[in-house]
Amino acid sequence: MSLLALSHVVYAAGPKKILDDLDFGIDEGDVHALIGTNGTGKSTLARLIIGSEGFRLSSGQIVFDGRDIGAWTMYERAVTWIAWKSSKTKRSDNRRRSSKSVIRLRRSPTKRLSAPSTRNKWRP
Repeated sequence: MSLLALSHVVYAAGPKKILDDLDFGIDEGDVHALIGTNGTGKSTLARLIIGSEGFRLSSGQIVFDGRDIGAWTMYERAVTWIAWKSSKTKRSDNRRRSSKSVIRLRRSPTKRLSAPSTRNKWRP
């Protein structure tokens, strides 16, 4: 059984289908990359998986570790390590943090990975 499995995933923005009957699975320990031209649904798929606000399946199912996570909030997904690491993520000292360094930290995604910025008023 796959750690992350998408079955018959459909996502439409208005009348336009962005993803249509997508099926795939990722096994534990596998590394995959989404590549494609602009407008092919890469970011939309990632936002659906992480549960980004405003992105809900039109139909289909997303299963993580045997559990249907379709109704989970973004926070509930983040505490199970379902999260997005943008290539634009910066540290509080304004330097970029590589994906590899984030993975090496092995910290809960709900904890800060570096000292908070003085501009950031958010507290967990």
